[in-house]
Amino acid sequence: MLQLPIDETEAKLNLNVTWSDEDTDAKIYYTYSSAKAQIDDYAGEGEVDYNTDILAKQLLKDLARYIWNDCRDEFEARFQHEIIKFRNDRMVRLYVSEREVGEGEEDTLPDV
Repeated sequence: MLQLPIDETEAKLNLNVTWSDEDTDAKIYYTYSSAKAQIDDYAGEGEVDYNTDILAKQLLKDLARYIWNDCRDEFEARFQHEIIKFRNDRMVRLYVSEREVGEGEEDTLPDV
C-alpha cells in the first residue's frame, strides 16, 4: 500500500476494513489522501504532524470515514466546532513560535 498519513492498520480499523486487496487498498489511499489535503487546508500554514497532533489525527480519521461512506458534504456542518478549534489552536501555536523566534529582537511598531 502507498504511504498513508497514519498507520495502515489504524487507517483500516477506522474504516472497518478487515481485508486487503488491491482495489480496497487503492480506495483507502485515495480516501486518506483526500482527507489529509482537506485537513491540511483547514490547518493553514505549516506542516501537520498527524502522529503528534491528536485533534488533527481525529479530524483526519473522522473525515476519512465520511469520505469512505460517500457523505463528505456533511462533514463540515457536523464538525464545524472541531474544525474551528483546530484552526485556532494552530494559529495560536504559530503565533507563539514566531514570538519565541523573534525574542531578543526589538519590537517596533510601524509609523502611523
